Amino acid sequence: MGGKQMPSAVEWEDWCLETFFLNAAVDGRIDAIEIDDGKIIEYSGAHDLEGAHRQFLSVLPPLLDDYLKGEVSPSFRAVGKAAHRSLGESEARPNFVRILIFFLWLQITVSKDKDEGDIRKMATAALGRQSPQDLVGLHNMWIALARWLKKHRDILLELPDHGNETHVGITKRLAFPTKKDLDLLRRVRDDGYSRTDLRSISRRIAGDSYFDRTSPAFRRAFESWRTAANVDEEAARELPFMSAWTRVLAEKEFGTSIVLSCDEFGEIEVQKILADGRSRTLQSDRELRQACRKLSGEIAKAAGVGMLTLQRSGLASWIVSEGDRTGECLISEAALGRLTPLVRSKIQMRGEVRYLSWRLCNVGQRKEIGSNTPQNPSLRFVDKVRVGARGTYLGRWPMTPRVVFPGGRQPVLLIEGQSYESTSIGDRIASFPPGVWNGPVGAQAGSQATTVTLRGDAYPHADEDIRYFDRSRHLPEDGIFHDTQPKDPDLLTTGTSGSGIEPDPRLIALQEALYARSARTMTLQAAVDMASRVASTEGAPDVWALVRLFVDSGWFDLPYVSQVPARTLVQRRPSYRPRKKADLEGVSIEGPMPVLLEEAIRRRAGSFDLTFERNLGLTAWSLPKLWVGSSEKDALQEFLKSSDLEELRVATVLKKSNEWSDIGVGDDFERTGTWDSAEVRFGGNYAAEPWPRFVRMDRPARDTNARYVVEHDAGQRETFGSANLALLRYLDLREITAFEASGDNIRTMHQRHRLPSAWARWLATVHLRNCALEPSDGGWACVYPASPDSALILSKIYPALRVKSNPQASESGILPWMERTRVRLARDRRPIWHDGKLRAIHDLSGLRTCSREPRETR
Repeated sequence: MGGKQMPSAVEWEDWCLETFFLNAAVDGRIDAIEIDDGKIIEYSGAHDLEGAHRQFLSVLPPLLDDYLKGEVSPSFRAVGKAAHRSLGESEARPNFVRILIFFLWLQITVSKDKDEGDIRKMATAALGRQSPQDLVGLHNMWIALARWLKKHRDILLELPDHGNETHVGITKRLAFPTKKDLDLLRRVRDDGYSRTDLRSISRRIAGDSYFDRTSPAFRRAFESWRTAANVDEEAARELPFMSAWTRVLAEKEFGTSIVLSCDEFGEIEVQKILADGRSRTLQSDRELRQACRKLSGEIAKAAGVGMLTLQRSGLASWIVSEGDRTGECLISEAALGRLTPLVRSKIQMRGEVRYLSWRLCNVGQRKEIGSNTPQNPSLRFVDKVRVGARGTYLGRWPMTPRVVFPGGRQPVLLIEGQSYESTSIGDRIASFPPGVWNGPVGAQAGSQATTVTLRGDAYPHADEDIRYFDRSRHLPEDGIFHDTQPKDPDLLTTGTSGSGIEPDPRLIALQEALYARSARTMTLQAAVDMASRVASTEGAPDVWALVRLFVDSGWFDLPYVSQVPARTLVQRRPSYRPRKKADLEGVSIEGPMPVLLEEAIRRRAGSFDLTFERNLGLTAWSLPKLWVGSSEKDALQEFLKSSDLEELRVATVLKKSNEWSDIGVGDDFERTGTWDSAEVRFGGNYAAEPWPRFVRMDRPARDTNARYVVEHDAGQRETFGSANLALLRYLDLREITAFEASGDNIRTMHQRHRLPSAWARWLATVHLRNCALEPSDGGWACVYPASPDSALILSKIYPALRVKSNPQASESGILPWMERTRVRLARDRRPIWHDGKLRAIHDLSGLRTCSREPRETR
């Protein structure tokens, strides 16, 4: 296996700005800069601290000494589209942050005394040469960065006073946590204070005799955290002090929890989550019991009995907890075998857990999400979705904040001078009534009162603040078909879309929440937890259908993370594809379109006298599709140039019908599950399955993503990185009808069978309508817009799509289409896995993703 490619100077610069400033601001404020050796080692690609140090040194500017002495002013550089035109300062990013982070890093990796010049000694040792004695440039760079953050990101960077140091005082007083800071926290932990209750920690640390001798950054971080904890516990948990405390707890596995999660194909895993967020999949009964023994005595005792109580943390996740063994439980096979037939008949089996001989079961009435009594009885708002940098949260129900109250009567909500009764959703938890709320909102329960500021819409992200699909770290969920299309849509006529149905307000609330949270990518589990807020309401689709709806509509990619067993949601760039309509030149707009961004495009189109269409879906569970057109081609081009929209580049993939596989699998992978069509999950009996067989394979170390393999009786096998792509191939080989085309739509025949998202987006472009969700037997079907022509084209690519009006259409398979198409673009190369080898296919150069690598200006 080759080593990880080392990040460039520009990549280091962007990573430092994003990680330590843009992503670290809580409620628009930064009090101390949290530096973690582990983060830097991981990002550098090095194996140890020394290697990371060398890598970081190699990307510092050649004029470093001039920067440090203040002879070079803090500089800014252009990114993305901005790099190709004359810029104002508002379109540039700092180009010196990596210098500041490197010198902060020295503060935590070297023990310091009270010597005023110690930072110069550390710099001399780190650089391997004499460093400048006059470091006024550090001061200048901090001031420039603070001004940029305030002006362009509305983030307040609280810079400390110089103190007695000359020029470098700001740098010396910002690094957190130093070794002495961590030593204090470890002493508190070892004295028996391993709690995560905020007020208990606050009292213990503030009274410690060592507190006054900690670093200035520690004291500032602690005071900021203690103030926030009294007002907003959720925000306080994001601050650097709490992160340092959880890191110290995780060293001895204090604050650990055991979590179950379920994916869209029914796979259930158990993970041990440490206090600092690190996780590890438990791969044996022995590992599960060992993890339980380190938790509370009640949980350890329950594990010994073989029946663990579960508390729901989302529609697809649970946490092992103390309590009565009713509701949802994790039960071992041995414990089930000891039960009488009568008792066992009352237990509903929900599914097997991978690697373990335990079962997810229902043994009583299911508890609703959020029904658990909060530990802290104070009145406060929780589960907030931040949409602004200054403590503003989303005010669209059901994504509005929830209200935790101490008991007794439910809190009253005070909105614009009017009183509203809150709605109970569990013991001591209430929610807002349906609606869109803006401005300050108060909650009152007895003598307690609290407020929160709400906004109905998410702010559009600044272009340079978004992290897009990156092939160096993301494996496309569509595999070889990522950003492909069957045919130029201009060769097809646009179907009659009709009037359509306005989206459900709950879907609009979810779109604003996902958009606000995903600028820097978000985990799939986090997206599922957000979608569960909508899915738990009456008559709403399930969480997996909701998340997939946004992916198929072009809002997000859902890739696997390279070399890590995880999936993430990556926000796509607002783009366009040419699409004529009648006699008008036009473009179909694709990508995330929150309310404010859609309105901005509407206004801009109007300013150029263009036709703007907002095409609605077949049901209320469909996202609008935007189209802009004009009879004047020049006016359309001027609109596109001024709208910061990029043309989406697509390509065709020249592969034979029996070469779908897109990734390799090594000898160190082992079979861990066989596809069970009846249960729609990997839990079938391998020996009983007919050929071809669809299996999941993992490394025993569970240190990378699974492989999905279709095995043939002749020994041939096709390997995929995507479960969805492998499933499509499996259905194709088994000649199972997965999709059916009739009239003006294509319908899924099972709730977990989905077209590649690239094809769904192509259909949406051709017919100017996004796919929709519709109730069906046992779940929710996806309905794609289509016409007889577009359905016929897809059926020739994918035989498992049956066209009712032409049952013979799918006999020709995928090869003729591949032979007839041509590559539209020819610039870059695209790597493709074949027979376990990575090959660069020159003819596949037309494909580019939305990822854009910024250039460093000289």
